[in-house]
Amino acid sequence: MRAPGSIFLLLCVVGMWVGSALAQAEQDTEPAWLESPGFLVEITGAEVDGGQVFRSHDFKQLLVMPAQGDEAYLLEIKSRNVSAIRRSDVTVTADGAVPAADLESRPLPGFERQDAEISFRSGDREVQLLPARPLLGETDLATLLARKQEYGAIARDYTPDPAAIEAIRACDQPTEVVAFFGTWCGVCKHRIPALIKTIEVAANPHVNVRYVCVAQRFTAPRPLIEQYNVRIAPTIVVLRDNAEVGRIDKVPEQSIEQSLAEIVGAP
Repeated sequence: MRAPGSIFLLLCVVGMWVGSALAQAEQDTEPAWLESPGFLVEITGAEVDGGQVFRSHDFKQLLVMPAQGDEAYLLEIKSRNVSAIRRSDVTVTADGAVPAADLESRPLPGFERQDAEISFRSGDREVQLLPARPLLGETDLATLLARKQEYGAIARDYTPDPAAIEAIRACDQPTEVVAFFGTWCGVCKHRIPALIKTIEVAANPHVNVRYVCVAQRFTAPRPLIEQYNVRIAPTIVVLRDNAEVGRIDKVPEQSIEQSLAEIVGAP
């Protein structure tokens, strides 16, 4: 029979092992790279331009995912090394980028860095990472989706509630939806694509959306922020005859389309 002290020690060891295993499981499910919206990708010598940039949690690596093609690129910032990897070895999700366990890489020459600009070559391609100007003020949907390609990807994967769609589609009064959000905002990254998909599926010509990008401290665009009394992101304001009939300005208990349907469906 084990002594009480030995049993206590055994329980402590087991508890520490379980806690460590749970912590490791959480770490394993966390994306290896997080989106880094501060960069704009430009590619010459290729038919397709643009892409997404992700950073490692320790800020020592950047992962460049071009908009199309078979290659992605892994950059070691401090050592100024760059490698090509198979695009298929990286899974991009709404939360970040996850590499395959057997990731293979091919070194590339020509890493250059000047201030915040980075460039390198892969064959006849020259890839440049440039500081991205933040989206501020009212913007059209095409520009938004071109600058924030992940919004389009999330929207494509989103399935709105059918009952809410029918309610929005049944609206026969001219209705304007003004969506305030920040491209720096994690919540907006999911809410705004859901709104985009909802409006696309409902396809109601009576319901029109304006997209307004705000600064992180809500300092711009000041006239619109003050006009609609915007204090948090995202804030979705619904208007009829230039008068507010409702807004969604906090994380709702229900989906965006359900909240919007309750407002536009009201008499």
